[in-house]
Amino acid sequence: MGGPGLDLIKVIGKAAIGEIPAGKFVLALISENVSRHQRQGVESMINTLFLRLRQHHERLAETVDEDEVAEIAHTCVLAASRTHRQERIDAIANILLSAVLRDGEEDKLEFDELDFFARCVESISLEAIRLLKAVHESEMVASVGFLSDHLGKDEDVVLALCGELERFGLARSDRDETIREQLKQIQNNMDRVDPQLPPYHWNPSSTRIMLTSIGWRFVTFVLTAHEQSHDDGGEEIPESI
Repeated sequence: MGGPGLDLIKVIGKAAIGEIPAGKFVLALISENVSRHQRQGVESMINTLFLRLRQHHERLAETVDEDEVAEIAHTCVLAASRTHRQERIDAIANILLSAVLRDGEEDKLEFDELDFFARCVESISLEAIRLLKAVHESEMVASVGFLSDHLGKDEDVVLALCGELERFGLARSDRDETIREQLKQIQNNMDRVDPQLPPYHWNPSSTRIMLTSIGWRFVTFVLTAHEQSHDDGGEEIPESI
């Protein structure tokens, strides 16, 4: 393999994980996909991945499916080259780490799941990612009213972000059930309906947003995994390409 910065990538790989082939392979793949105008996001991701590989070197696989890891790495490099946001950088590094973990590790995810998550990281808005984390912190379910206050967003914005996550199958709401229940209450109390409001005014505050099982895995193993890894005891990280 060739390309600018490959020698330095080899140095980083050796410093982080010694001579373990899987780690060197994924770092070398990154160097081949970098162009000058994309470097900032990719350099940040490499630095983060360096820490992950060094801290988890005893958990890395001796060999990997190079075609699968190459595909994941390509997707991750493209995603990193398009962002400077640390939330996305961390998630991308976590995906790449998972790709080279040995079988049997709890956070070792299958190729199809990693491929899907890599595309989610790039496609989902940052506000939707923060909404996912907030629901995860609330033990998998939270009301729109709570999330609106917690995130400082209008309730309609929270619902729109939930709709974004629903398209990826990461979360769902009981919006339809809430509307049906409120309509029933209105029909049972028509004489007390505020004449200044539309006949079927809907209050979304009590609508609940829940993580799906795949949404829980996305948050647990990609978005929030290894959150303490930025503090590496003050050891110097080699200059990236």
